[in-house]
Order: sequence, then C-alpha cells, then structure tokens
Amino acid sequence: MSTVPHTRPDAAAGVNVRPGSGDSDAQLEENREPSLRSQHLSAAFASLLTPSARSLAESASTARTSQEALVHAVDAMAAQLARVDAACARIDGVTCAQQAGRLDSVRRRVKAMAGRVEGVVTRLDRLLLAVSKLPPSALSRAVGHGDGVGDDDDDDDDEGEEGSESGEDDGARRLLPVM
Repeated sequence: MSTVPHTRPDAAAGVNVRPGSGDSDAQLEENREPSLRSQHLSAAFASLLTPSARSLAESASTARTSQEALVHAVDAMAAQLARVDAACARIDGVTCAQQAGRLDSVRRRVKAMAGRVEGVVTRLDRLLLAVSKLPPSALSRAVGHGDGVGDDDDDDDDEGEEGSESGEDDGARRLLPVM
C-alpha cells in the first residue's frame, strides 16, 4: 500500500494539487491571511492599548503633578509649623516673663508686708514694756475699771495726786489707741 500524498483540489483548475507543488492564488491568499489577521489583531490591540497607554501617561503625569503639589504643601506646612513653634516660644517666653514679673511683684509685696508686721510687732513690744511699767491704778483707770483705790468723785481733795495720775493716764491713753 503506497501512501498517496495529501492533495487538495484546485478550485480554479479543478485538479488536485499537492501542497508545495505550485503557488496558486488561493494558496497565496491563504498564506497572506494569517499575516493580515495578525496585523488586524495588532492594530486592534494597538487601538485598544493606545488610549490605555495615553491614559496611563496622563495618570503618571497627574501623579507627578500631584506629588509635586503634595511636596510643596508639606513644605508649606512645615514652614507654617516652624512659624507656629516660634510664636509659641515667644508666647511662652512672654508668659513666663509675665509670670516671673508677677511673682516678683508678689514677693516684694509679701516682703513689704513682713516688714510692716515686724514694725507692728516691735511697736507692740514697746507698748507692752511701757504698760508693764505703769502702776496698777493707772491701768485700771485707762481701761475704765475702777478698783476703788484713789478713785474719788471729789476732785478737790487730792489735786497733787491727780496731777501725777493724770500724767500717767495720759501716757496710758497715748499708748492704748496704738493697739
């Protein structure tokens, strides 16, 4: 059994032609068909990819622009934060200086009050010393409580005594209002 090479019928001539035995128009057309198909497919893909590529290029450009804008915004924010920090430092400095000034003022007032209190205490000590040197009758008269000794309703009897007592009374009266 011999093998007969596969033949195909030639449409134009009506004869069987073996592949590769001759170049007919149909065969050339068939050979051209895959290359045309691939060209059409390439063109179709290109037509589909071209807008996508353009869109990607535009997106990349937009992304670059956005990135640059973001960098500028971050730089501006950093500069603004630096200004805010500087302002806060100035405010803190002013506030600290004001507080220190207020504290210094309060310290001076307290010191002045302490000086006044010390002066009052010194005067009270002197007053107590002066009062301790007064006779009991002068103290009782100065306070307004009579003990009956030397308290006469009759002023004519003891004029000399009254003079000395009145001097002591005046001294006691001078000292007592200071309290």
